[in-house]
Amino acid sequence: MSEAYKLAPLSALALLLILATSPDASAQTRAPEIRKPGLVSVDSLVVDAFDSVSQWSTNYADGVEITVHPDSGRHGLGMRLDFDFHGHRGYGIVHREIDLDLPANYEFTFAVRGEAPTNTLEFKLIDPTGANVWWSNNANFIFPREWRTIARKKRQICFAWGPTGDSAPKRYDISAPGCRLGIDIHRVAAIEFAITAGSGGKGSVWIDDLSVSPLDADSPHRENPPTDDDAQTQTYFEFQVEKPATMLDSAPMPKYPRELERVGLGGEVQAQFVVMSSGKVDMDSFKVLKSTNGFFTRAVRNWMSKIQFSPAMIGGKAVNQLVQQSFQFAVPR
Repeated sequence: MSEAYKLAPLSALALLLILATSPDASAQTRAPEIRKPGLVSVDSLVVDAFDSVSQWSTNYADGVEITVHPDSGRHGLGMRLDFDFHGHRGYGIVHREIDLDLPANYEFTFAVRGEAPTNTLEFKLIDPTGANVWWSNNANFIFPREWRTIARKKRQICFAWGPTGDSAPKRYDISAPGCRLGIDIHRVAAIEFAITAGSGGKGSVWIDDLSVSPLDADSPHRENPPTDDDAQTQTYFEFQVEKPATMLDSAPMPKYPRELERVGLGGEVQAQFVVMSSGKVDMDSFKVLKSTNGFFTRAVRNWMSKIQFSPAMIGGKAVNQLVQQSFQFAVPR
């Protein structure tokens, strides 16, 4: 693959005007395949094409491992992250310093695939002070087996922490839960991807085609339904969906364990899990919050692997939703 096909990171979006007027602009910059594969947008700036991963460093919590490797990408080479939580909580971070000026409104895109359990995926922007951080924090992210393009608009990249927020009014965007208004990042000095323990475990995640595109000024004010990629990868809380995930009326409840029939023991299991847009439970996300007996836990887990839900809905699209549910076990009569 030629160097002209994928640009090295650029320091300012002002260069887009030069590219847009160049007769060879489509050969100099290539946007990820977001809507129609094969189309090239001269409005997109390739932040990192991952032809090399030497500029990415790692940081991780005690007991956690994360390493960076060059590997096959969506186009040419990409970046592969191998992580292992070794039974711990915590995080694994990859970090790259950059010099990037942002327009008034923008959208970042990157391609991702994974062979990994459900965990939290974080995309972070850091300003030149190094102390202020903005992020897109996607809990219970289901890593797709095939390449998918993830899009994150300015309104979806929220101020996370830092001294800039200390004196700013605490006003929140109702269209993006948890996002504070009036605290914007204009210049990016570093970009990070982080995998934070949800299910934990170990796996590999591939990333490619990190780009940023300017958007119309009014884009943040439009309520847009999730894209097809969001519906299959992003997980929503119950308060964020229009119609929550529900068990089908015909669904049987977990069976009382035979092993406990003689002792006549009742009990409860409180579980947390992700109901995917398909209506099935992502078993990698299954987590026991409380259980009075291991046999009850096993009964719930076995039941959940076979059950079908009516998925959560936003804007007419089925989406993934995090569910917490209690299961009561009464002694059979």
